[in-house]
Amino acid sequence: MSIKKNTAYNLIGSIAPIFISLVTIPLYLSQIGEARYGIIAIVGIFLGYFGLFDLGLGKAVNQRISSVKNDAAAHNQIFWSAVVVNFSMGTMGGILLYLVAGWVFSSQIEMSSELKVEILGALPLLVIALPVITVSSVFSGVLQAKEDFLAINIFNVMVSAMIQVVPLAVAYFLYPELPLLISAIVVVRIMSLALFYSRARSLLPISLFNFSSVEARRLVSFGGWVTLTGVVGPLMVTFDRLLIGLISGPVAVTYYQLPFQLVTRIKLIPDAVTVAMFPKLVSDNEALRYKRSEKAIRFLSAILTPAIVVAVIAIHSFLTFWIDADFAKNAGMLGQILLLGVLFNCFARLPFTVLQAKGRPDLMAKCHVFELPFYLMVLYWSLEQWGVMGAAASWTLRTVVDCLLSFHFSRMHLLFFKWCLPSIVMVMMYLGLHVNQGFGWVTLGITFIFVIFWFWVSLPAGFISKELVSIKVGK
Repeated sequence: MSIKKNTAYNLIGSIAPIFISLVTIPLYLSQIGEARYGIIAIVGIFLGYFGLFDLGLGKAVNQRISSVKNDAAAHNQIFWSAVVVNFSMGTMGGILLYLVAGWVFSSQIEMSSELKVEILGALPLLVIALPVITVSSVFSGVLQAKEDFLAINIFNVMVSAMIQVVPLAVAYFLYPELPLLISAIVVVRIMSLALFYSRARSLLPISLFNFSSVEARRLVSFGGWVTLTGVVGPLMVTFDRLLIGLISGPVAVTYYQLPFQLVTRIKLIPDAVTVAMFPKLVSDNEALRYKRSEKAIRFLSAILTPAIVVAVIAIHSFLTFWIDADFAKNAGMLGQILLLGVLFNCFARLPFTVLQAKGRPDLMAKCHVFELPFYLMVLYWSLEQWGVMGAAASWTLRTVVDCLLSFHFSRMHLLFFKWCLPSIVMVMMYLGLHVNQGFGWVTLGITFIFVIFWFWVSLPAGFISKELVSIKVGK
């Protein structure tokens, strides 16, 4: 299967849920209110963070199956070993999640007594949800290793649509109470587990149960470093919203969460490319891997530069149209600050994936551990000084550090300076012009000329084509 098709499948599958959310989020806010929506957002953050209990085995299964081809017995062991480990860890994580979330919602976040009763009554459902999520990652890893991205994205679109629509339907036709809304989400997750399992079973020669402690240790050894990144990374990504909730309450989380959720959707572009490339990168030699990576970086630079600039121009007007003018006034500049961080984060996706393909997920994991205490101190201080704007600036600063480190350890410094830095400079200059002059015709004209020129220079001929799969070193 070509990277061209896989990237297209990933991109379409990632973009489709966005259009659904553009319709459903305003309906949620009007039907259940900002406070309930903020609480559901925090529950989602908890589930995302405690998803680290999958121990990185989704990525490990992908890497192992991609490297051990045409070995049915090994594939069967990899599958069942990963399922056992992830179900066990997901169950333990679900219990811990119940205790932690109970403490946070009962005593750490200010809310009405009515909402507190609702969310505490819904927390036992999280014990069920977490093992479903961790085991699903194994099945998804199998499909990625087999490059069955069409099925993955069809399932993801279906599940994303149902997660957004089913709870909304419950709120409209039954009651907008948190236990019912979260129950609907859990039911959809269980259905998605069945979908992914049935497809994985059709692709792998899954026979009778065959757990191997040796294989489990091998998977955990690789996945352990992915998990460490999974522990620290989500903490750095989501702790801003948790801290905002603790300091300012769930309504402030909504004002930060919506623009954050909106602008970070741009990361779907590099994710679509890197997920499709990963099985190939695992088997590439060093020279081929570097050549394939350069084409990918050039493509990302060509596409991301105009995407970020357009987003900076449009975000305030879009938020006004999507929500209302008061919301846009509070969240528009915040989204523009976050967009600069999104650009750095998008560029970092490729070298990070290369490190994992080379079997070195430990390098960025160690960096994240080192970064964490400094980031949390800066985040707390900036949030106290400037509120949600300070949190956005801290998040953006962290993405800059991550990007530089990932290019350093992947030994792709030249690619960063050649293809990423010019794009970053153009976006920063444009933001500076906007701050000083606003979006005048001169600013827009200068930006348009530079962006078109850079798109023409950086876009590689035939990047998303069969050429990317059949590169010959020295050709």
